[in-house]
Amino acid sequence: RMDGEDGDDTYSWVPRRTANAMISARVPSFTALSFGVSGKWQSGISGEEDYTFHRVYQDSYALVNAFAAWAIQPNITVRANVANIGDEKYITSLYDVGYYGAPRNYTLSLNWRF
Repeated sequence: RMDGEDGDDTYSWVPRRTANAMISARVPSFTALSFGVSGKWQSGISGEEDYTFHRVYQDSYALVNAFAAWAIQPNITVRANVANIGDEKYITSLYDVGYYGAPRNYTLSLNWRF
């Protein structure tokens, strides 16, 4: 833990607690199909806005992502992802400048290994 001389957190924009987890599996009767879920949680953070010197806060939040993949051939895989399933509104950082994180989004990819 990093404490300042006054006993407060030195870098208030750094989350003090984080957790990440992921689980994935294959369908036993159809091993070409796989799926998974991942998640990230972080504790609340704060920062001082540079122009008005007001304190800005980001409460703790959690993000959940999921994927499904199908190996069409041994060297070709189609994969679908959903990020931020809960469409959580959050700020990525409060160090100097804060930006909102991506809302729920979807990707579809084709991976060809040669």
